[in-house]
Amino acid sequence: MSESRNIPTVILVHGGFADASFWAPVIKDLQAHNVPVLSPPNPLRGLAHDVRHLAACSALVGCASTGELPVRTAADH
Repeated sequence: MSESRNIPTVILVHGGFADASFWAPVIKDLQAHNVPVLSPPNPLRGLAHDVRHLAACSALVGCASTGELPVRTAADH
Protein backbone atom coordinates (compact mmCIF):
# COMPACT_ATOMS: atom_id res chain seq x y z
CA MET A 1 0.00 0.00 0.00
CA SER A 2 1.47 3.35 -0.96
CA GLU A 3 1.11 6.34 1.31
CA SER A 4 -0.39 9.47 -0.22
CA ARG A 5 1.63 12.58 0.62
CA ASN A 6 0.61 16.17 0.17
CA ILE A 7 3.91 17.83 -0.59
CA PRO A 8 3.71 21.59 -1.07
CA THR A 9 5.47 23.11 -4.03
CA VAL A 10 8.69 24.82 -3.04
CA ILE A 11 9.25 28.17 -4.72
CA LEU A 12 12.82 29.46 -4.85
CA VAL A 13 13.41 33.13 -5.65
CA HIS A 14 16.75 34.53 -6.76
CA GLY A 15 18.12 37.94 -5.87
CA GLY A 16 20.19 40.50 -7.70
CA PHE A 17 23.14 39.54 -9.89
CA ALA A 18 21.59 36.10 -10.48
CA ASP A 19 18.79 34.42 -12.35
CA ALA A 20 16.66 31.35 -11.72
CA SER A 21 19.57 29.07 -12.70
CA PHE A 22 21.17 30.05 -9.37
CA TRP A 23 18.93 27.42 -7.77
CA ALA A 24 19.78 24.57 -10.22
CA PRO A 25 21.64 22.39 -7.65
CA VAL A 26 18.88 22.84 -5.06
CA ILE A 27 16.17 22.11 -7.63
CA LYS A 28 17.98 18.92 -8.65
CA ASP A 29 18.17 17.73 -5.03
CA LEU A 30 14.52 18.54 -4.31
CA GLN A 31 13.31 16.84 -7.47
CA ALA A 32 15.38 13.77 -6.58
CA HIS A 33 13.21 13.56 -3.46
CA ASN A 34 9.99 14.04 -5.47
CA VAL A 35 9.44 17.52 -4.10
CA PRO A 36 7.69 19.81 -6.58
CA VAL A 37 9.75 22.95 -7.09
CA LEU A 38 9.50 26.15 -9.10
CA SER A 39 12.03 28.90 -9.62
CA PRO A 40 10.20 31.84 -11.16
CA PRO A 41 12.08 34.82 -12.53
CA ASN A 42 12.31 37.74 -10.14
CA PRO A 43 11.85 40.84 -12.30
CA LEU A 44 13.97 43.04 -9.97
CA ARG A 45 11.98 46.15 -10.92
CA GLY A 46 11.53 47.53 -7.44
CA LEU A 47 10.13 46.17 -4.22
CA ALA A 48 6.45 46.91 -4.88
CA HIS A 49 6.55 45.41 -8.38
CA ASP A 50 8.49 42.34 -7.28
CA VAL A 51 6.17 41.78 -4.32
CA ARG A 52 3.12 41.85 -6.59
CA HIS A 53 4.86 39.45 -8.96
CA LEU A 54 5.78 36.99 -6.20
CA ALA A 55 2.69 37.34 -3.96
CA ALA A 56 0.85 34.58 -5.82
CA CYS A 57 3.35 32.04 -4.53
CA SER A 58 1.90 29.81 -1.82
CA ALA A 59 5.14 28.59 -0.26
CA LEU A 60 8.16 30.84 -0.26
CA VAL A 61 11.46 29.41 0.80
CA GLY A 62 15.07 30.13 0.08
CA CYS A 63 16.21 33.68 -0.41
CA ALA A 64 19.38 34.86 -2.05
CA SER A 65 20.79 38.33 -1.92
CA THR A 66 18.25 41.03 -2.81
CA GLY A 67 15.57 38.38 -3.33
CA GLU A 68 14.99 38.22 0.40
CA LEU A 69 13.07 41.45 0.95
CA PRO A 70 10.40 40.99 -1.75
CA VAL A 71 9.96 37.34 -0.75
CA ARG A 72 9.45 38.16 2.91
CA THR A 73 7.09 41.00 2.00
CA ALA A 74 5.12 38.83 -0.44
CA ALA A 75 4.82 36.12 2.20
CA ASP A 76 3.12 38.64 4.50
CA HIS A 77 0.37 39.28 1.92
